Amino acid sequence: MAENEQEESGSEEIAGWVVTFSDLMTLLLTFFVLLLSMSSLDRQSISRIFSMLPGKSGLMNHQAWYGSKELPDEEWNYNRLSELMTRVSELQRKKESEIKPGDIKIIEKSKGMVLIIANKILFEKGKATLTPKSRELLDVIGDFLDQCNNKISIEGHSDNTPIKTAQFPSNWELSGARALSVLEYFTRVRAMPSSRFKIAAFGDTRPIVPNTTEGNKARNRRIEIVILNKNQ
Repeated sequence: MAENEQEESGSEEIAGWVVTFSDLMTLLLTFFVLLLSMSSLDRQSISRIFSMLPGKSGLMNHQAWYGSKELPDEEWNYNRLSELMTRVSELQRKKESEIKPGDIKIIEKSKGMVLIIANKILFEKGKATLTPKSRELLDVIGDFLDQCNNKISIEGHSDNTPIKTAQFPSNWELSGARALSVLEYFTRVRAMPSSRFKIAAFGDTRPIVPNTTEGNKARNRRIEIVILNKNQ
């Protein structure tokens, strides 16, 4: 009799352990389902945000931001990004004879968000002085930069057409001087902290497309304003 009671007691202990383990697994499953649902909602929210951006302008495809790549830092305010896109699109429409589709683009790279601006919007050919018409665009960008505290890299690029003047012995000097002009506009005219900025000159070493046509060369002549991720 005692032996039977002991066996029944052991069975109850085993059954209790199994129930506890089952409860734990159920809780874990619920937790992971909850995480999955939260992730899905976040993805939908991000998609809705980017659906409000002026995609028809050709400025930006939200898949460049959200897809297999990581999202930018949490500090990014998407309402402000949407405002930037809207203002740039409005400027394009207002100056459609000067700013063509593709002259201004916003893409995402591993190091941060990149604003690509065709040099013809900012400079005259072979020069590094900002044109008066460039300042309205830089003010739009500056308003956005004022609202975040990320570090910024301003990078000058050229095509492979040689230049050799007293002021610019090569494309290295020209691309560097143009990057410096943009930097000085932000730091001197707009009084932004110089500690946030750095510049780089790449000459013709990083073309977007092969320098085989005049159209391609125009695409390669550009300024890139890189709003760096926090870990850069």
